[in-house]
Amino acid sequence: MIFPPALPAIAVAPCPQQTQNSIVIDPLQPALHHRGVPRFQNSRLTITRPAPAIYLTQPVDIPLTLHGQGARCIQTVQCYVDIPNGVCKAPISATVQIVPVLSRRDGSHYITFTPLLTGRIGLVITAEFSDGVFSEQTTYLTVEYPIETPQRLTVSLTGSSGQVTDKVHLNLRKTGELPPRLVPEVEYANNPGSFFIESEKVRFTLKTAGTGEVVRLEPSTGTISPIALGHVLVTTEFAGATTHTCVVVVAGPSDVIRNINCNDLLQP
Repeated sequence: MIFPPALPAIAVAPCPQQTQNSIVIDPLQPALHHRGVPRFQNSRLTITRPAPAIYLTQPVDIPLTLHGQGARCIQTVQCYVDIPNGVCKAPISATVQIVPVLSRRDGSHYITFTPLLTGRIGLVITAEFSDGVFSEQTTYLTVEYPIETPQRLTVSLTGSSGQVTDKVHLNLRKTGELPPRLVPEVEYANNPGSFFIESEKVRFTLKTAGTGEVVRLEPSTGTISPIALGHVLVTTEFAGATTHTCVVVVAGPSDVIRNINCNDLLQP
């Protein structure tokens, strides 16, 4: 399908930052309680689903129609979708964005938001009109990882306070607990935050000094379990980015990681 060229947008004043006094506040949040119970007329807002190709951290335009005056800024908040029911779970506050309503020369309106979640997500769009009426609609999108190579790929081990390091240790004698997981994250040049990657999206490669098995790694979950004393180099690859993690298996809590850095395994 061939789409006509986009019309230029008309410049508008910037929206306020997300505070308790923002023009648009999620009606489900406590910050709105001081303003009384809002009135809803959801028919005042109509959303047109954007193009199917949507990527994490890359802004996307969403056409919309407003049946009322005064909706200068609109709030968007993202949520994961409950797959069995196909509906939005609780909105994730860290994804709240207050964005301006943009207008094209032909009088049509749209907003631009940045996807901060991947997979099947819901986007809750809330508008407040000048007469105090709120209108809220939800559209459902599928967000993919960007095609370009991440600026940075890191791996942390669960149970280590999310600390990113190139060397971790596993206790061979520690039993009775769930095994830890290797958690990959990426950063992109156009966004300051980091994003978790599902383990099945990355490729893990193990390399040991001998033929024996030192750890067992479940690729679909990133779960890693110690098998024998020793060290192993875990190479994690995603979208052209690569990082190395040296995993050292120790005999007990009193052991310390000596001068083991897996440099011997980095050799070709």
